[in-house]
Amino acid sequence: MPHPSKDGPSLGGAPGAEASEDSPEAFDRPQRSVAGSGDDTGSAEGRGEYARSLRRPLRTTMIVLAASVVAGAAGLAATGSLGGGDTNQAAAAATGPVRTATVARTSLTRSETVDGTLGYGDATVVQASPADTADSGDGNPGTPPPTARPAPRATPTAGTPDHSPAVQPTRATSAPEPRPTPTPASPSSTPTPTPSRTSSLSGLNAQLAAATPIATGSTAQSGRSVLTHLPGDGDVIKRGGSVYSVDDQKVPLLYGTIPLYRLLKTGTEGEDVAMLEKNLAALGYTGFTVDDTYDSATAAVVKQWQHDLGRTESGTVQPGDAVIAPGARRVADVKATLGSALAGDLLTWTGTARMVEVDLDTQYEDLVKDGTKASVKLPDGTTVGAEVSRVGTAATAASSPAGGNPGGGTGDATLPVDLTVKDQSRLGRYQAAPVEVTLTAETHEDVLAVPVNALIARPGGGYAVQAVTASGVEDRAVEVGLFADGLVEVSGAGITAGLKVGIPQ
Repeated sequence: MPHPSKDGPSLGGAPGAEASEDSPEAFDRPQRSVAGSGDDTGSAEGRGEYARSLRRPLRTTMIVLAASVVAGAAGLAATGSLGGGDTNQAAAAATGPVRTATVARTSLTRSETVDGTLGYGDATVVQASPADTADSGDGNPGTPPPTARPAPRATPTAGTPDHSPAVQPTRATSAPEPRPTPTPASPSSTPTPTPSRTSSLSGLNAQLAAATPIATGSTAQSGRSVLTHLPGDGDVIKRGGSVYSVDDQKVPLLYGTIPLYRLLKTGTEGEDVAMLEKNLAALGYTGFTVDDTYDSATAAVVKQWQHDLGRTESGTVQPGDAVIAPGARRVADVKATLGSALAGDLLTWTGTARMVEVDLDTQYEDLVKDGTKASVKLPDGTTVGAEVSRVGTAATAASSPAGGNPGGGTGDATLPVDLTVKDQSRLGRYQAAPVEVTLTAETHEDVLAVPVNALIARPGGGYAVQAVTASGVEDRAVEVGLFADGLVEVSGAGITAGLKVGIPQ
């Protein structure tokens, strides 16, 4: 007789219960024998076999059901739907940050790329000096040509009425002429004519006629000095070269920073005298001592210089006899025309070396100082080295474009910065062009650095990084240094090259 099943009682119902004929189990159980079939279903052995047949499909069903319950519970646990989800997440977080970086030993260079302009710099205007028309040769600075100032009244001639109250025939014949009292005249003074005497007027005319102004011939008579030479756009004028000519007399360029503002003659002393003598020596003139005193030797050299220029050899130098500039000049734009009167703006000029100008945002002011290195990227991609040569002393507010600011305010403050390019040949044929300027402020070599976003703020101030080690994650305080290219210099206890640090979310 077979042993009872180890599966226990059926979960499908009470013992001995029969499944419905329409249920799936009905297809698996043995069919009962009909009366007279010969099967002894009523025996104990037959009843045990029948019970086992009923329990077999139910056991299979329970196994499938149990497996489904286990799988569902696992899914609920994974999604946190069951109790304890927060604890699981905290445990996962404790394993370390999602992203990490490595502390690296490197060199950091702080730089900023800004827009710039390649050209010859700001142009300055050369104007006609009043003294340019006043080279009378009489040693009086700023003396206009005779026809440029009120002329003395001429002696009346027959048929020309003279309405001047200073010359009346009746006054000359009605009373004896008073004898003038002689007075000592200083060497630099000019005798003052007596208006009532015709002879005094004649003497003054003779004195003026003896003077030799720059303007001669018909232009002198008309009171006009004519431009007889002008340079062309792009011309380079060096020391001693003619800036322009007036009535065929050259006005040269001298190097310096002090304009000719007074008459220079024997006995004059000062920095302007030293500047003049340095220029004469540089032009090859000899026979004098370069100092700040204008002596007779200086006067003799000046006469030779004036002779070479085709000017009157007066031995003195007065305002307008030369144009002063710091060095050689390149003509940017000629404004006057040949044959016109000497007046107003004659031309504009610049330096001869190409340079780069930058209007630097004031937030980058600490990036620049005299001597700061930079690189300039030309439109064709060529990179040229440059150096800061001048930084503006005051920020200037850039005007807003028309209509760009309804309130009429100003734009961001900028700082004018000039950069020189020593190797001019690297600039190619570019005369003016927009460029990109990368300013390099400072470099820290052989330092430890991490990405900037690895820094975390400490509650008490300062910064820290999340050190990720085999034992866990901990915050380690750091001192920060140079920021550059998305990295920051760090140092502190436990901060070493190769250390992994977390990147906070």
